[in-house]
Amino acid sequence: AGLYKGLKEIGEEIGSYQYEAFVKGSAFATGISVGYVPLWWLEVGLSAGVQLGRRSLSTGWTQYYTAEYGDEIQGSISDTYGPVPSTMAVIEPRLRFYTLPNGPVKPYATLGMMMRFYDAYNDPQLSGEVQYPGRDGGVGLGITAGGGIAFDAPRGAIGFIEVPWTYLMTPEPYRQIVGDVASTPRAEQSSGQLLAFRAGIGFRLF
Repeated sequence: AGLYKGLKEIGEEIGSYQYEAFVKGSAFATGISVGYVPLWWLEVGLSAGVQLGRRSLSTGWTQYYTAEYGDEIQGSISDTYGPVPSTMAVIEPRLRFYTLPNGPVKPYATLGMMMRFYDAYNDPQLSGEVQYPGRDGGVGLGITAGGGIAFDAPRGAIGFIEVPWTYLMTPEPYRQIVGDVASTPRAEQSSGQLLAFRAGIGFRLF
């Protein structure tokens, strides 16, 4: 996220810029899931867990004074905070479609929805007249599709390996410019998608 402000010498705000987005990177995720198999080829499940990533913040301000022939820049300061650890809760309703009714190895396709809950960002404040606005938290939504392989083991144990791909529908990058701002930080772009590699073990209850 980036926040820049332009100030007159008397401290009057003449403009502001804000940008916030999920950007390209990598993260580790962990969680648990439960499933129900009403038909041999269909499993209805729900996964819940956390995604451990990082986030960073760029802030700055520019001060102006009014000269005889127009505004001139008197001073400019920018700071970067982070990257720091960031944790999001993740909930995923999903469906698995199996291609074989039984056997030690069962390929499957998966379809579902991803919900990522991210918290608010309270930006570091500077003493004096410069006060940066905060950003609210929210829920990001995505549609997931992929494939995997399930492995049956003795005593009801199961394992799986899958590669899901997620198209991120929300949130879209937030960008706002108000008034006059001389310079802004570089806006990092988001790919709008996630690709994951997952593996896990479980047990059948009956």
